[in-house]
Amino acid sequence: MENEGTKTRIGNITAVLLIGVALIFDVVEVVLTATVLLAPLQSFVSLFAVCVFSFWLFMLGVGLLSPKKFLVSSGAALLEVFPLTGWLPMWTIGIILIISMVRLEDKTGVSIKPHLAGNK
Repeated sequence: MENEGTKTRIGNITAVLLIGVALIFDVVEVVLTATVLLAPLQSFVSLFAVCVFSFWLFMLGVGLLSPKKFLVSSGAALLEVFPLTGWLPMWTIGIILIISMVRLEDKTGVSIKPHLAGNK
């Protein structure tokens, strides 16, 4: 969406889809955590979620190498693996935080990407 000459990498529809998919992953992990025999599958769901969100955000031009985004995405993934925190909607919280950070970067024009690449 273009507004006042600024372009956002994550539009409203994409943000809703990202949050919706994160909610689905959270619900699946809660069900797997509650079902004792299926609890080991929770790790595979977490790994799949990491792959899905990493690829999706990469395709949107969002790099997860900035320290804040890396900390949020890694923290969400690690907290989902532990049984006590598996009940918390960490994927949804993590995606909302990443969307907020990306929109703030797009609004302010501050980008970490060129500094990491070493060019420009």
